[in-house]
Amino acid sequence: MKDIIYTVPEMSCEHCVKTIKNALLSLNGINNVDIDLKEKKVSIIFEPTLVSDSDIRVELDKLGYAILD
Repeated sequence: MKDIIYTVPEMSCEHCVKTIKNALLSLNGINNVDIDLKEKKVSIIFEPTLVSDSDIRVELDKLGYAILD
């Protein structure tokens, strides 16, 4: 298992939270997604042999959310 935290500055409402969480949990290898809307942080626990950091970034990009590096 691996965990990663992304800052997603464009995340602004509960609809954003639900959209991001559902999309990420649909990826094979994502075990948990916690989102702090106030801090604009997305914490993800995943299995790196099944899904990569790049896969997660692509999924967020498809949803229209940029990640602040």
